[in-house]
Amino acid sequence: MTDHNTPHLLLLLDGPMQAWGYLSLFDRRNSLHYPTRSALVGMFCAASGIDRADTSGLRRWDRLLLEVIAYCKRPARIRPKERAGVSTGSRRLEVRRWIDFHTIGGGYDKKTHRYFVPFSAEGKPRGSVITQREYLADACFVVLVRAADPTDEGLLTELCHNLCHPRWGIWLGRKCCVPSFPICHKVHPSRQEAFACLKRLSEWRPLDLTRPLRHVIEVDRFQDGTDTLFDVPVDFRQRQFRPRRVQEIIGPID
Repeated sequence: MTDHNTPHLLLLLDGPMQAWGYLSLFDRRNSLHYPTRSALVGMFCAASGIDRADTSGLRRWDRLLLEVIAYCKRPARIRPKERAGVSTGSRRLEVRRWIDFHTIGGGYDKKTHRYFVPFSAEGKPRGSVITQREYLADACFVVLVRAADPTDEGLLTELCHNLCHPRWGIWLGRKCCVPSFPICHKVHPSRQEAFACLKRLSEWRPLDLTRPLRHVIEVDRFQDGTDTLFDVPVDFRQRQFRPRRVQEIIGPID
């Protein structure tokens, strides 16, 4: 369970589009309704300059625990409706899921642009391929990162520095999902101070902190969880993952 009195790294994932792939196979690229651990670890690796083939470098993030909170967003500018007595002061932007019919390949010369041409399992060029890719719109997530072992607190500081000065580009799931606000917001001495910082950030971003949509934490015991996700990366190159147990909470946050 969450230890409130240990250092927490505060991350804010806000952008017009987000895509957190889960069980994405073949021509169908699904998105989970909140960031997966594999996507967040991939972001950490990109910021730190760890190649996808470097499985030993990937292991260093196993010592970090993640807590994800999804929030509603308010319209940036609130104007009253034309009807008398009706205002939009309490209106929230709904998180929406949409699908893009994405085309891969097509129009490339297979001799000079071999790496851009999709090939079948038999090695034959397939021409253009249409995939269906899901995205989330008007979504905003807060991620709290803490070390499982107090001796690893320096890892949070290192990760914070890497996210603020990334070696490679960091995205909200896919390269087309560009953040609209800085992602990393310091390592805080406690969870309470991290939330105090989040409250100050809500003055700059249209976050509705009064009603979290979803709260996901990692648990150690199976009976404490509500779902099992295969999103702990073992080898990005081979697309190998192992399971983790999470507890999904709907309602107020302690």
